[in-house]
Amino acid sequence: MYDLTPMQAASWVNGHAGGQGAQGPSAHLYVELDRTGRALDPDRLERAIAALIARHANLRLAVTADGTARILPQRPGPFLDRHDLSRLGALDCQLALERIRADQSHQRLALERGEAVAFSLSLLPGGGSRLHVDLDMIAADPSCFPDLMEDLARLYEDGPGFALPEAGDFAAHLEARRSDPDGPARAAAARAWWQERIAALPAAPDLPRPPGRREDAPRTARLAERLDPARTRGLMRRAREMRVTPTALTLALFAQELARACDQPALRLTVPMFHRPEGETAIIGDFSDFALLGVAGAEPDLAALARRVQADLAGAITHSAHPGPGQMRDLARHLGHVPEAPVVFTAGFDHPRGSILSDRARRCLGDLVWSVSQGPGVALDAQIARLGEGLLVNWDIRLDLIEQDWITRLFNTFIDRLHALADAPSAPESWPLSPLQRAYLAGREEVLPLGGVAMHEARLFRGRLDEAALGARLQALCDAHPALRLRIDAEAGRQYLARHPKLPLVTHDLRAAPDAEARLQAVWQDFARSPCPLDGPLWQVCALPTPEGQEDALAVKFDGLGLDGPAIAQICAELFATDPPSANTPAATRLHVPPPVPAGERAADAAYWAEALARVESAPRLPWRRPPDRPGPARYRRSSRILSPELIRPLRRTAAREGLFLNTALGFAILEVLARFTPDLRICAGLPTAPALDREDLGNRASFIVIDHDATSGTPRERAAALQAQTMAGLGHMGFSGVDLARQLMGQTGGPLALPVVLTNGLDWQGAPAGAPMRQVDGLTQTPQVALDIRLMRAPGGGIEIAADHAEDILAPATVTAMLEAALRALESMAETGALSLPDPLVAVDLPPDRPHVADPAPHLVRIAEALNHAQGPALICGEESLDYPALRDRVATALAGLAAEGIGPGEVLALHLPRGIDHVVLQLAAALAGIVWVPVDAAAPPARREYLLDRAAPALVVSEEELPGRSCLRPGDLPRPGGALPDAAMLRLRSLDTGPGYYLFTSGTTGAPKCVVLSNRATANVLDQTLSAWKPGPEDVLISVTPLHHDMSLFDIFGGLAAGASVVLPAAGHEKDAVEWARLVARHRVTLWVSVPAIVDMLLACARPGQIDSLRLIAQGGDYIKPATLAELRRLCPAARLISLGGPTETTIWSIWHEIGSEIASAADDMTAGGTAPVPYGRPLDGAGYRICNPLGEPCPPGVTGRIHTMGDCLSLGYLEPGGLSQDGFVTLPDPDGTPRRAFRTGDLGQWSPDRPGQILFAGRVGGYVKVRGVRVSLGEIEATLADHPALSQAMVVDLAPGDGRETTLAALYAARDGQPPGIAELRAWLRGRLPQSHLPDRFLAVAALPLSSNGKPDRGAARALALSPAAPCSDRLGREVLDIYLRQTGPDPEATIDSPLIELGLLPEHLIPVAAALNARFGTALRPSRLIPARTARQAAQLIPPRPDPEDLR
Repeated sequence: MYDLTPMQAASWVNGHAGGQGAQGPSAHLYVELDRTGRALDPDRLERAIAALIARHANLRLAVTADGTARILPQRPGPFLDRHDLSRLGALDCQLALERIRADQSHQRLALERGEAVAFSLSLLPGGGSRLHVDLDMIAADPSCFPDLMEDLARLYEDGPGFALPEAGDFAAHLEARRSDPDGPARAAAARAWWQERIAALPAAPDLPRPPGRREDAPRTARLAERLDPARTRGLMRRAREMRVTPTALTLALFAQELARACDQPALRLTVPMFHRPEGETAIIGDFSDFALLGVAGAEPDLAALARRVQADLAGAITHSAHPGPGQMRDLARHLGHVPEAPVVFTAGFDHPRGSILSDRARRCLGDLVWSVSQGPGVALDAQIARLGEGLLVNWDIRLDLIEQDWITRLFNTFIDRLHALADAPSAPESWPLSPLQRAYLAGREEVLPLGGVAMHEARLFRGRLDEAALGARLQALCDAHPALRLRIDAEAGRQYLARHPKLPLVTHDLRAAPDAEARLQAVWQDFARSPCPLDGPLWQVCALPTPEGQEDALAVKFDGLGLDGPAIAQICAELFATDPPSANTPAATRLHVPPPVPAGERAADAAYWAEALARVESAPRLPWRRPPDRPGPARYRRSSRILSPELIRPLRRTAAREGLFLNTALGFAILEVLARFTPDLRICAGLPTAPALDREDLGNRASFIVIDHDATSGTPRERAAALQAQTMAGLGHMGFSGVDLARQLMGQTGGPLALPVVLTNGLDWQGAPAGAPMRQVDGLTQTPQVALDIRLMRAPGGGIEIAADHAEDILAPATVTAMLEAALRALESMAETGALSLPDPLVAVDLPPDRPHVADPAPHLVRIAEALNHAQGPALICGEESLDYPALRDRVATALAGLAAEGIGPGEVLALHLPRGIDHVVLQLAAALAGIVWVPVDAAAPPARREYLLDRAAPALVVSEEELPGRSCLRPGDLPRPGGALPDAAMLRLRSLDTGPGYYLFTSGTTGAPKCVVLSNRATANVLDQTLSAWKPGPEDVLISVTPLHHDMSLFDIFGGLAAGASVVLPAAGHEKDAVEWARLVARHRVTLWVSVPAIVDMLLACARPGQIDSLRLIAQGGDYIKPATLAELRRLCPAARLISLGGPTETTIWSIWHEIGSEIASAADDMTAGGTAPVPYGRPLDGAGYRICNPLGEPCPPGVTGRIHTMGDCLSLGYLEPGGLSQDGFVTLPDPDGTPRRAFRTGDLGQWSPDRPGQILFAGRVGGYVKVRGVRVSLGEIEATLADHPALSQAMVVDLAPGDGRETTLAALYAARDGQPPGIAELRAWLRGRLPQSHLPDRFLAVAALPLSSNGKPDRGAARALALSPAAPCSDRLGREVLDIYLRQTGPDPEATIDSPLIELGLLPEHLIPVAAALNARFGTALRPSRLIPARTARQAAQLIPPRPDPEDLR
C-alpha cells in the first residue's frame, strides 16, 4: 500500500472517480502493433504477459473508491483476449479492427480490481497479427511503455523463465523520495517560485468547438505523421544550430502555429515531465508530472522563442518540487475558478532507450500503427517522439471538443513547417561576439546613458556616379572581404558569415526632382543616423543620382560590429579605386579571432591601468546641456575645421624640436582645449587603437586606451611630453582591453558613464585614390555612450580635418564650435611660433558687456533726509510702537546731538550692539547722516564672539543695553540730546558719494572666523539707486524687515525703504524668528515688499494662513539657493507678485547681481517628476559691478563651464579690517577685455555663463561645497538642491561627517517636512537615486522640525553636523543575498561573492541589466526599470531599491 502521487491522485479523481462523468475518459494509453508474415503465438504471448504482470507490481495496482492504492497478488488469468479475424474478408476484417480500436481507445480499465493493463491479440488474414495494448497511466506513465514492450519481447522470445534484471519497486522509490530531508525546503522554494509566476501566465488556447450540440461521450481521433531518418537528422541539426533542445524547438514551433490559429499572442500550455531515476529503466510506475508554461507564440523569431522556451523549461524542471496539480490549484485561486488545460504538448526525444519501441520490440511484437492517449479535460495532446531512426508526430484529439477541419489544417501546417525546418540547409559556422561587440550591442539599448544608437560611421561622397558599375564593384568588395558578409545573432551572442548575401544597395533617383538638393540632404541626414538592422548586412549603400548639371551622391555606412575605422577607410578607398579588389579563395567561413591574452600579462596590465588612472574621480565634466548619464538616445551631428596644409610641415618641425610626434602635438592641443571646458582643467578621454591593417583580413580589431590629461600640472612642454609618454605606455599595456578599462572606470567613479569623450586619430588611414570620380564631402560617426568624438583625418588638398561628432542635445553645437576654433588657434600658434606656445587665453571668451564703473549715483542720504523732512506717513512700526516721519526725524536729530556731545564725529567708529528695533534704526540713520563709521554687532552673539567683533572693529563708542566692562559704552536711552539737526543736502551728498569707509559689516563666520568688511557709502548709494529705480517703492508701500540688522540685505530695508518714503515694519522683540508673527504683520499692515534670504521665506510660507500674504507685490530673495517648490508656492499664493533673485557676497555691497524670475521658472518648478530642477539664474550684474568667471589658472571660463566668480568695479568693498590696517586677502587683479588690470574680489561662489542666455550667470554652488566621499568629489549643494525639490520637503541640508579616526567621510541629510509629516527614508533615497549618481547619496537621513540657522538666517552647517548622530539602518543580509543570487545567474557563479562585492568585478555587463531587472520584478513584485540599476555598485545597493516587506516571522 502506498499514497498516490499528486499526478496519480489527479488522474484518479478526474477519471476513475467520476470527476469527468461516468462516460468521461480516464488517463490511459492505447497502442496497436502490427506484425506481418507470421503472427504472434497467442499461448506463448499470454505466458509472456503473465510473467510481465508478475514482474512489475504496479501492473497489479488497484485503487479503491477512496483513492487508496495497493498491489494485488497475481490473478490467475486470462491475460490475453483473442480475436481470430484470419478467416474474414478484407472489409469485414477492417470493420472488426475499427470496432476494437474504438472500444479500447475509449475504455476505462477496472483499476479498482487491479486491471491496470489489458492485452488483446487479433489474428489477421494472411498470417499476420495485431497486438492491442491498453495501459492505465495511473499505474504506469507513457515513459514506461518502451520498457514494458522491451521486457515483453524478451519474455516472448526467451520464455518466462528468462532471467531479466530485477525489477525495481515503485512504492519503495516513492518512499525514498518522500523521506528526503531536503524535500520540504525544495518544495517550499519551488512553490514560492511558481506563485510569483502564476499571475503572469496567459490564457489557455481558445479552441474552436465542433458545430452542433455537445456530445456526452468522448470521441477520440488521431492525426499522425512520421519523419524519415534524414529529416529527423535535419531537425536535430537545426536544434543544435540554434543551441536549443529538440523539445524546446518543436514546442516553440507548435506554439507559433497554435497561437496563429487561435489568434492569441500568448498561450498557456501543459507540458508533461517524467521524473524517472536517472539511468533506471527497471521501475514501472507513474513518474509523470506537468508544468504550466506560458509561451509567446506571436514571437516571429523561432530561434529566439525556442531559447526563451528552453529557459522557461529549465526553470520549470528546476522547480518541479511543486507539482503540476499544485500549480493548477494556485492558478485556480488566482483566477477564482477552475482553469482549463485543454492542450498538452508531450516530447519524447531523450528516453534512455532512444525510441518508443526498441529494435527487439519492433522485430518481435510488430511495428507501431496506432497510438492514442486520453486524459481528463485534454482536447489535444500533441506528441512527438523517437521511433526507430525517425520521429513520430502523433496528435490525440477529442473531436467532441475540437472542430475537426480546423485541427486537421493546424496539424498539416505544423507538419509542413517541421519538414521545411528539417530540409533547410545547415546554418553557417558561428563564433562568439567579442567584448567590444557585446558592448556595442548593449549600446543599442535605450536603458543605457547615451544608448539607443548603433556604433557606425557614415560617409557622403559627391561627384560622378557610375550606376552600372556600382553593383559589380560592391559585389567585388563583398567577395574580397568576408567582414562585409558578417551577420550578428544578437539573441545568441554569436556571429557568422552569410553565404550568399544580397548587396545592401538602395537607390533614390532624384533626377526628376525639382528640389533634388534638399531631398538629397534629407535622405543623407536620415541615412547617417539610422542603424543597420541586426537581421541584415552590417553595411549599407545609398545611390542618389541627381539632375543633369548637379553632382550625384553616394552614401555609405558601416556598423562597428563588423569593421573598425581603418577597415572602413580601406573599403571606401577600394570602392573608388581603378582596379577592383581581388576575391579571397577559397571563401572564408569565419573571421580571424585573436587568441586570448595570457592571464599573467592581463593581470600585469590591469595593475598598470589601476595606477595610471587612480586620480580619475569622475567622467569629464564638460558643459553638458543635460546630464549625459541619464538613460536615452541622443542625436548626433558633425562640426569640423581644417588645419591648412601649409601649417603641417612647420607644426611637425615644432613637435620634432620638442621630441614629440605630430600626433602628440595634435592631441596635446585638443586635450588642452577640452580641459578648458571643465571646471577642474582635467580631461579623461579614450583613444581608439587598432593593430596594423591586414589587407586580407579586415574586421573590427579595435580597442582603446585611456588618457588622463591634467592641464594644471607643469609647463605646456612638460604636459605634452607626459602625454606622449602616457600614450606609449598605454599602447604597451593593451592586455587589459578598452572594455575592461571602461568597466574599471565605472566602478572607480561610481557612475554609469565612463568615457563620454573620445579622440580618434585617423591620419594613417587609407585615403581616396588619386583621380577618384567622387570625393567625400560629409561624414558622421556615432558611438554608444560617447557624447563627443573628435576625429583627426586627412582633408582633401593635404590639410588635416578636425571633426567633432557630438550628441547635440548633450553638448551645444556652439560649445563644440568654440572647442574646434580654440584647437585650431592653438595648432596655428604652435606652427607659427615654432614652440609649444598656447594662445592666452587659449579659449577666447566673448565676455558680455558690463559697466563696472558708473557715474555718481543718486545720493541715498539726501533722499533719506528729504523723506524725514517732508514725508508725513508712518515711517517705522515695531510691535505696538509706531513713528511717523516727523517723529522719526526728531528722534534722529536728538541722536545726532547725542553723538556730537559724546565727541563721536565723522570717521569715528560707532558699534551698535542692540536688538532689532527702533533704537537700532535711529542710531544707524544718525551715524550714516553724520559720516560716522557704524558697525552693527549681533546682540544675541555669545560673549566671546561679541568681544572678538568689538576688538576687530575698535569702536570709539558702543551703544548697548548691556554693561560691557572695559568699553566706552552707553545705553540707547542715555544718548539723545536736544538741539540736533540733520546735515544739509550738500554735506549729505558728499557723504553719500564718499569712497572711503562708510560702515563695517561682519561676515557670518560659518566657515571660519568672521571678517570685518569695510564698505563705502558710494557703493551703497549705487545699489540703492538702481534698486529703487527698478522696484519703484513709494509712500504707499510697506516693507517688512525680517533680516537681522547686522546682515547686508537689511540695508535696503532701512535705507531703501525710508529713502522711498515707505513704511518699514519691524517684528517686536522676541519675535525676530517667529514666522507666525511675520505672517500676522504682513496681513495686519498689508506689507507690499519683502526682502530676505530664502530660508526665511520658506519659514513664512510654512506658517502663513490663506490670505495672509496676498498683499505682497514684490518678493526678493538672495544669499542662498531658491527652491523651485518655493517659487511655485509663491506663484500660487501671490500670483501677481514680482519675484526677484539677488546675489553677491558682502564684499560686493548689499547685492551686485540680480534676476527677475519669470513665469517660466516658477511653472517649471511645478513639474517635480522630471528628475531635474528649474534652477533660478544668478542673473546679470548691476551697473557698477563687473563679473568674471575664471578657472583655476585665472583664465576666463567659456559659457557653460563652472568656475569661480570674480567681481570687479565700483561695488567692491575696501577690504577687510585687520589689526594692522586693511587687508586685501581675496582681492586679486584681473585684466579687462582691453588688457587693463583691474582690482577684483575672488568670491567663494561658483558659477557659469549661461550658454543659452548671453550675459546671464547661473549659480553652481560654493567653493567649500565640494567634499571627497569614498574618493569621489561630491557637490553638497547639488544634493541639497535635488533633495529640496521633493514636494513633501520645505528645507534640506547636507553635511559631510569626517570622523577624524581614519574612517571614511560620510554624508548626512537633514530635512524638514512641508506639512509636518516627513516622507520615509526609502522614499527619499529613491528620489535621489533617480536624479543623482550613487556616490552622491547620503548615508544618513535625519528629519528635523527646522534646519539650524545662523544669526544671519543662513543654514548653520556646524550645528547640523552636531545633529547628524543617527546611524543608518542596516541592509537586510537576507534580502541582499537574494538580490546577489539574481545577479549571479547572469554573471556566473562566484563562491567568493558577497552582497558588498563590486558587481562590475563579478562580471556585470550592461546587457545583463534587462534580465536582472526582469528577475527582480518577478521576485519582489517591483517595477524597476533597468536604468534604475545602473548606479547600484553592489547587491546591497541594489537591494535598497526594493521597498521593505514584512518578515515572514512577523506574519505568524
